Amino acid sequence: MTVLLKRILRYYAFKKGMFKFAYLRFCRPSGMEYAEFLKRPGRFYSIGQNCSTNLGANITDPEYVRLGNNVSLSDCTLLGHDVRWWLPVVHIVRHPGGYINSWLNRFVSYKNPSEVTELNRRRLFDISDADPEWKQRFGDIASMGMVELELWYWRYATELIDHYGSKSPNYHLVVYEDLAHDAVSKINKIYDAARLPLTDDIQSKIEKECRSSFIIANNWKNKLPIEYQKLLDPILQDSPLNKFWHV
Repeated sequence: MTVLLKRILRYYAFKKGMFKFAYLRFCRPSGMEYAEFLKRPGRFYSIGQNCSTNLGANITDPEYVRLGNNVSLSDCTLLGHDVRWWLPVVHIVRHPGGYINSWLNRFVSYKNPSEVTELNRRRLFDISDADPEWKQRFGDIASMGMVELELWYWRYATELIDHYGSKSPNYHLVVYEDLAHDAVSKINKIYDAARLPLTDDIQSKIEKECRSSFIIANNWKNKLPIEYQKLLDPILQDSPLNKFWHV
């Protein structure tokens, strides 16, 4: 009976746009399934392939949101409305080694690597068509493997966000490893930027949760295969992001 009910709820949610809350509550869809549900017309401006969205993701204005291919949304809040230009933005940037290690374990492990590779390759070709400077930086896209393609997109996206974000006084870049090493100090700055009060209770919880964060943040050095670690220097060597880490 339970299986039948879930099938009915899933059908009406996907095909008719009905019983959304019942569908989410009783079916508890995976991130991949929920992203497929969000593809229904009228929800997002656009959404690509192989996306995953946690049920805890709060998307305030989906009609202003465009997601590309291979996008994974955790429990986060996306503020898409164009009149909220005054809101503070905190951009947390992780070392590409830590990023790619997490990407391989949390994203690629649930995908078909061949499909991810081709989607990533197409993404860089699309960027190259639109921007000759990045085309020159990328080099021979056709010969790149899955991880190298993803690392180049990480650099492109991170530099682009920082380039335009740094033009606004409301933009704040935080290096993930610095946050893990000295969470309380960095969190104070983040709360100040967001104009939020940092209470003793919140600070205490942050200290408790972050005791092992620095070790976790640097685990990639022991876990990421050497052949992938060798790709990091060429990605960072002429990047303005390189100043944040000693590779």
